[in-house]
Amino acid sequence: MASPHFKRIRTLVREAAAMLEARGYVVLQFKDQEAPGHLFATRDDHGLFITLMRVHDSFSGIEEVTKCYGGIIRHLRNFPRPEDYHFEIWVFVFSTGRWQYYRIGHDGVTEVAHGG
Repeated sequence: MASPHFKRIRTLVREAAAMLEARGYVVLQFKDQEAPGHLFATRDDHGLFITLMRVHDSFSGIEEVTKCYGGIIRHLRNFPRPEDYHFEIWVFVFSTGRWQYYRIGHDGVTEVAHGG
């Protein structure tokens, strides 16, 4: 039986994949039982490697995001990537029912808008 944590992540994976597909992406879901919550999405103009997270309250700024996810951010920065691919952390905020999106660059983290 899967833990409630994994069930909630799977629900977020389905929601994120549906949002991406509605925007014209082809979405691949990783089936790693040890690390659920990763997606790869691509379309003609670029690709995204996405790590899904969840929190109760919204982040107030980039500093809070980098403090909370510093290990993940450092890990993602170690991967070489083509120019037209991006690493992102998508955070679902339970208190608001909304997503926050953060792009991980070599020089910093920026909040990005994906609409919807």
